[in-house]
Amino acid sequence: MEDNKNYIQLTSSIYLDIHSINKINLSQSELELIKKQFGITHILTLHSDNSSSSNNNNLLLKEEEEEQIENAYHEILNYSFLLQKQDQSRFFLQSLAFFTNAFELKKRQEQTDKQENKFGILLRCDKSITISMLTLLCYLMIDKNLSFEKGIDFITERLKMNENCLNQFEKEMNENYNSLFEDLKSFVNERKRNLILQQVEEENNFQSNLDEQDKIFYFVCKMCRCKLFESTQIMNHQQQENTGYKNFSIKKQKKDFKQGINHSITSKKKCTSIYFNDKLDWMGELKGDEGNINCPKCGYRVGAYKWSGNQCSCGVWVCPSVQIQLSRVDKKVNELNYK
Repeated sequence: MEDNKNYIQLTSSIYLDIHSINKINLSQSELELIKKQFGITHILTLHSDNSSSSNNNNLLLKEEEEEQIENAYHEILNYSFLLQKQDQSRFFLQSLAFFTNAFELKKRQEQTDKQENKFGILLRCDKSITISMLTLLCYLMIDKNLSFEKGIDFITERLKMNENCLNQFEKEMNENYNSLFEDLKSFVNERKRNLILQQVEEENNFQSNLDEQDKIFYFVCKMCRCKLFESTQIMNHQQQENTGYKNFSIKKQKKDFKQGINHSITSKKKCTSIYFNDKLDWMGELKGDEGNINCPKCGYRVGAYKWSGNQCSCGVWVCPSVQIQLSRVDKKVNELNYK
């Protein structure tokens, strides 16, 4: 464990900022210090912005407050709606998406880069460490499949490093925020039931002998099931004759060869992504030449865009590239609509 009175190391890569309760804003020098000491690459700031609750139900604060701070992704999540018992599931989904996106990015970097990349998550909250622990517990129960009791034991064991924090957590969990932990248990149970039903539905769809070409499909976010687009909106980029892996750069082919991945020069690879002629309304403003595309409901990363173009896994160059990854969405059949 790192020896620093302002921070508690919760896991090998997740840290809790204790003094954010008294000081929510980080100076540039403080940020540089924690980045250097802990390798912080992702920051989740939980803020009770009560003024926004009267205007809308958007849990994320203004877009300009979500910023790329010197290679550290910073997301600000408003939890005032959670305290007001409004749309708790959306809060849990967005906090879960933050952890999921961060660890998926780490995994992709490990697969592509041989050198070790720094990775660290910093949790911050303006009023209570218990809210930060609530988001961590959500991640542990769903992604790590821990029970509620084991998740609480895991957290309290880590908080023993700071007696004041441990006492505050135990008190608030049993008094002030007791109902929030009950809400979390209900959310996790419902999500696990939905995942089981989703698996059954996918198996039934796979075994179904319906003619899919006569159906209109729609696609939903794999994380929160929010409807994103229909099959009629997808851009067709059919693979040309003799295209395939040979279209990828020589540098990529050599890299794959060194990793033991052997591709036939004439092999045709399947598409692993969906493309659109232009951005869809729910994608918001896609600023800059490239960036990520996130679910409008939970913030889960479902794709990416690159206006200068990108190469599909099938070998076809798509320009501009507004791309949704098939692994991040689920396809549903709209039984009432036909082409």
